[in-house]
Amino acid sequence: MKTSDIASKSLIRLDPKSWVRWATNIENVGDCEIVNPEFQLFSRVTDTLVMVKDSPVGSFLALFEFQTHYNKDMPLRMGTYAMLAESQFKLLVFPILVNLLPYKGEIADKYETEILGLKKRIDYKVINLWEVEAEKVLEEKLLALIPFVPLMKGGAEEKTLRKAKEELELSKELKPSAS
Repeated sequence: MKTSDIASKSLIRLDPKSWVRWATNIENVGDCEIVNPEFQLFSRVTDTLVMVKDSPVGSFLALFEFQTHYNKDMPLRMGTYAMLAESQFKLLVFPILVNLLPYKGEIADKYETEILGLKKRIDYKVINLWEVEAEKVLEEKLLALIPFVPLMKGGAEEKTLRKAKEELELSKELKPSAS
């Protein structure tokens, strides 16, 4: 497993509610719980699956898939992950692809096929971190996202990096509790 995968999963586990609010733009998110995303059928493993137990749209699963480098297989993978999660947990799925590093080509936001007039389509949200304003993340104190600030728009500037470091040092939220 890549270091970025481990780090991404760890950050979501520390504050799943903030990640869900940020990715879905739903402010009134209730309890959230990380669920086991390992699908036995095809031995597929998605990054993180969060069960949102209470929200204005009801209960659902937020499926986060982090990609260091986007590749053209992502639409099929995202569609597969979404359908496997929906089948296993019997809840609607809001799939989210988070791309960490810039990609020069087109990034798909859906998986779709057609054969003999039958169509299949699964949409997913794409978040390209290099397009996210680092200053906005810092202003809104989105603590779970601060470790990604250097990858964000304006995030490599010294002033921004210093501010991100200060926020992380002040934050108790992102520190694992002592057992």
